[in-house]
Amino acid sequence: ISVVTRKQLDDRQPGQLEDALSYLAGVTISPWGVDDRFDQCLIRGFDLCTSAIYRDGLPQKVIDFSGFKIEPYGLERIEVLKGPSSVLYGENEAGGMVNAVTKRPTDKPIYDGFLSYGSFNTVEAGLDIGGPIDDAGVWSYRLTGLVRNGALETDYSRNDRIFVAPAPSGSRMRRPR
Repeated sequence: ISVVTRKQLDDRQPGQLEDALSYLAGVTISPWGVDDRFDQCLIRGFDLCTSAIYRDGLPQKVIDFSGFKIEPYGLERIEVLKGPSSVLYGENEAGGMVNAVTKRPTDKPIYDGFLSYGSFNTVEAGLDIGGPIDDAGVWSYRLTGLVRNGALETDYSRNDRIFVAPAPSGSRMRRPR
């Protein structure tokens, strides 16, 4: 099992899931060239882009070139299980699986944001805020958002994205003993 932590994601600042996985042993990214429609990777030679990419433990299946592209800014960590994982998660490739774990609400206040300008006239802004809603600590929230406008190295390929991920959370109030 390999884990790409939030600190590693912050240090690398990947633009897509493939960039976040590119430093892991046994993982090949973009095996068929640049394709910005969905995430592509091989683990130990097996194609995972259609059946073994998960988000919070739920499969993100690709059917007939329609899939979900996972935004790394909205992730807490990425877990990569190498080897047969069908015993745990059902039908999967023999090479392994990728589980993208999203950011969750926290009981500590979070205020984070950024603004960047990069290659191919890419402008990007991100916001990550969260914390407790009430004094008792029963309710908390997290709001993660990203706006990106730019191009890619391939002609007629855009790198535009609007990503908003609200995450409310509530816990049961404890009964007095």
